Amino acid sequence: MKKIREQLGLLQTDMFKLIGSNKTTENLFEKGARLLNARELRMLTSIQILIMQAIETQRHEKINLNEQKAPATTLRKLAH
Repeated sequence: MKKIREQLGLLQTDMFKLIGSNKTTENLFEKGARLLNARELRMLTSIQILIMQAIETQRHEKINLNEQKAPATTLRKLAH
């Protein structure tokens, strides 16, 4: 989870808000001391899909800086 969070350029607090967990739980996720429940796993999967789409787009065309931030912006909107 830490790798995904870092790829998105999110702080740990941002990531736990996106998947709907608290800071203590997020720490446990990153340490591997707690497993994701079904809802958290679906959200993490959505995050991974957005990352892969962004990476694939970057490989095929030039993107401006604002477009590179689009996945993180989309995820923040989903969390609210």
